[in-house]
Amino acid sequence: MAEALAAVADALQDEKRAEAWSRQWRAARHRYREAMERCTALFAEQRGWRLAATDFTLDMLRRGARKRGSAQDYRIDYSISMVDHPQFFKKDGVPVAVLSHSYQTNVEDHRRYAAERGLTIEVLPMSWYCPGRALAVLYRRPTA
Repeated sequence: MAEALAAVADALQDEKRAEAWSRQWRAARHRYREAMERCTALFAEQRGWRLAATDFTLDMLRRGARKRGSAQDYRIDYSISMVDHPQFFKKDGVPVAVLSHSYQTNVEDHRRYAAERGLTIEVLPMSWYCPGRALAVLYRRPTA
């Protein structure tokens, strides 16, 4: 019986430690998300853009299409290895850029991928999604 009681006491302590860790993790995750949202807002503000409420395709970006015109406009038309953790930006309701926080860090691969779709890229100094691991690549229309 003593062993069983000791096991209960140990399990209770483990539970308390896990609960404290869980609260700390949730608080840290909340701070991380707030910081990412702030970076996104500042980035958009500096360029006169706004974060789009909905996503859009790379073809819509290339065309500067305000609305989805066909079934094709509802299909994801990008490779997740190239456009990962995307953020979509508009200006005056028109798609102007897609920001990818990609773990594919070969810039030339991104440049080639964009060119095949009639887009250009700008590599940002740092990804705020995963600093030090992800590459922040901004996909844009050549005229945007």
